[in-house]
Amino acid sequence: MSPTQANSSHGVLPSAPIHIALTRKNHSPSRYCQRPHWTLHAHTAQPIRVPCGRPRCSHECRDRWAKRMATCLRRSFSVLPPTHEARVTVFAVITDRDLSQAITRFLRRIRYRLRCLGSGFEYSAMNEWAEFHRHTHFLMRVNCDLTREMIRQVWSRALPSARFTCHCAPVANPGGLARYVVKHLNDASKKELPPSIFKGRIYSYSRHFLTGPVAALWEEQLREWYPAGFPGGRIGSQSVAQG
Repeated sequence: MSPTQANSSHGVLPSAPIHIALTRKNHSPSRYCQRPHWTLHAHTAQPIRVPCGRPRCSHECRDRWAKRMATCLRRSFSVLPPTHEARVTVFAVITDRDLSQAITRFLRRIRYRLRCLGSGFEYSAMNEWAEFHRHTHFLMRVNCDLTREMIRQVWSRALPSARFTCHCAPVANPGGLARYVVKHLNDASKKELPPSIFKGRIYSYSRHFLTGPVAALWEEQLREWYPAGFPGGRIGSQSVAQG
C-alpha cells in the first residue's frame, strides 16, 4: 500500500504529503537551557547560572540569543541601516536543502538585477518558523527603488513552479525592525525554535551589511556597558552564538 493510500484510509486527505506529518513529531523543545555554565555575579561574587544562548537549545536560550542579536543589529543599524525589508514564504513540498539553494539563487539574481540598475546590494537573511513551516526575512541596503514586484519576479525564477507569497517595503524604523526580525518581542506566540531536523544556518549576511562581525559588535557593546571589564575578566566569553 502506498503512503498516500495509507493516509487516505486513516482519514487524511490524499494530497497531504506524509512527511509533513512526520516533521511535526519533533520532541517539544525545552524551556530551559540544557548546557548552562556558571560565572560570578558582578556585585555579590556569588555563582550564577548562565544559559548557553544558542538559538536551537531552548526557549530560554533563544530569548537570550534574540536579545543579543537585536542589540548587535541596532548598534550596526545606527551607522548602516537597511533601506528595505522583504519576506518570502513558499507553499510547496520542498526540502530544507532545496529551499536554501533557492535562497542562494535568489540573492545572486537580485544582486545582478540591482547591479544592472547601478545599485549596490548588501543583505541579511533570517530564517523563521511558524508551526514548523519555514519562511525567510531579508533586510537589504540598496541605492534604488526595490519593489514587491521585483522580488516576485526574481524569486519566481529562482524557484519555478512553487507557489509562494512575498512582501517588500522600505524600512521606516531600523531599530524596531532589528527587534522584530529576530523576534526579541514580548509575544511568545511569535517565537518558535527551528525544527530538530533543520541543520542549516538560521541567519546569514553579506560581508559589508553590518559594521562588523556579530561577535565583534557584541564585544563592543559589552565594553560599553562594562568599561572596567566584564565580570570574570573575559569580555569575549559572552559572544553571540552563531546560527
